[in-house]
Amino acid sequence: MPLGIIGQLAKTLCSTNPCESMIEIVRYTQRNVKRWRDGDMRKRWTAVGMLVAEQQFRRIIGYRDLAKLVIAVERHAARAAPRTPTTVTHTPVQKPLLSDCQSHVETAAEVPRRSGHPRAARCAL
Repeated sequence: MPLGIIGQLAKTLCSTNPCESMIEIVRYTQRNVKRWRDGDMRKRWTAVGMLVAEQQFRRIIGYRDLAKLVIAVERHAARAAPRTPTTVTHTPVQKPLLSDCQSHVETAAEVPRRSGHPRAARCAL
């Protein structure tokens, strides 16, 4: 998938070292688990290992060109999308009355997203 990304960002994305480093840290974190119980336990320990690995992450070389990468990926996805429109049936949902919701007021705090290292499928950027 040639995206036209050149320079330091292309060099960074062509390397698998950041992913391999994170995987190795996850394995190191999970080494003392003696009995795996279920899939949720595996997910939790993997998440813990990734949080430990995150502390060692450095800035992506060529990070200033990440916006160009996003535009290139969106452009490629738009070209690859099917041309035929799909019909979606939508049934409107009736909203509850305000009096019904006053006892169940929820406050949703927006969680900031952390930028991760985008995974490159091939080195042909």
